[in-house]
Amino acid sequence: MHSRSRSILLIVIAALALFIFAVPAQAATVKVVKGTTQMNMDKSVVKDLVGQNVVVDDISPATLTVNWTSGINWFFSVPIYTSSSGSTYNWSTKTGTFYHSGGIRFANVFVGPQQTRFQGLRIIATGANSYALSAAVGTSPAPRLTVATSTSKPRITKSGKRVSIEGIQFKLTPNTTLVPGGAAVLESALGLKVGTVSTSLVFFDTDLFFTLK
Repeated sequence: MHSRSRSILLIVIAALALFIFAVPAQAATVKVVKGTTQMNMDKSVVKDLVGQNVVVDDISPATLTVNWTSGINWFFSVPIYTSSSGSTYNWSTKTGTFYHSGGIRFANVFVGPQQTRFQGLRIIATGANSYALSAAVGTSPAPRLTVATSTSKPRITKSGKRVSIEGIQFKLTPNTTLVPGGAAVLESALGLKVGTVSTSLVFFDTDLFFTLK
């Protein structure tokens, strides 16, 4: 009797062990401890905006560099916010939220000048090829809007705890029936004609470089 009970117990233990090892480990969402996002506005976008008397500037601690090679590019370096309630990323699912410090100022130097801001930038990854860029638009209290999205296929690499996501192709969002898109927000704030800010050009060619905890 004891031998039979022992055999049944061993079978149950073995079955449980097989079940445990068969269940895949849950993917971990990990805190980002440091990082930088690089946002390039290439010559096509610069030409489109400058042609409408629009210039840009950085909001500290973001920094703006003007690149004069192969035409004028506006190049922003924006630090990723890494406090205790800051950015996170899940390597397995390629999902995460990246908070940023600083922002971008747009100004129409011909009218006013009229200006607006994209501040508190957030990049939300909902998959390897799905990204949204949201910002607090304007001055306080600034509404938060999804100003651009990307369904491009960026290059995602990992070396140890360092991760790179390169080539996110953000295009400004069009209007919906309820929410203004990124292009319309700029047109309205800067006194531009409706439809003059492109939603087909890659507005921000974006790379993220960050380290996981």
